[in-house]
Amino acid sequence: MVVAKSGGMTMLRRGSVLNGIVLIAAFIATGGTGATTVKPDFRHEESEIAGLRQANNEAIAARNLIGTVQILADNYAGVGGNDGIIRSKEEARAFWSKDFASVQHLNQCVRKPSKIRVGEA
Repeated sequence: MVVAKSGGMTMLRRGSVLNGIVLIAAFIATGGTGATTVKPDFRHEESEIAGLRQANNEAIAARNLIGTVQILADNYAGVGGNDGIIRSKEEARAFWSKDFASVQHLNQCVRKPSKIRVGEA
């Protein structure tokens, strides 16, 4: 076996052109790293997100302020359809508190996505 380096690429030669072609194809298929990758399985995370959304939808429908804001991070930021930008968990708490106190429930924020996709950055 001969190891040859060219322009940062490492190639192995074994004696047959076919082996070289197979090695180059494997190198290209792995993005030039030579390492194989396994696609991560995010089904658990997708299921967890669906459950959190469902619980949040139920809290909003029940006008449950604690349940509505409990999934928000302290540095939460969100854009309401006609309500502008909410820049923190406390602003969200004030927004929902005002909405829940009104006679007419103005916000029916119900998220029912057909698919949830989680990926790597």
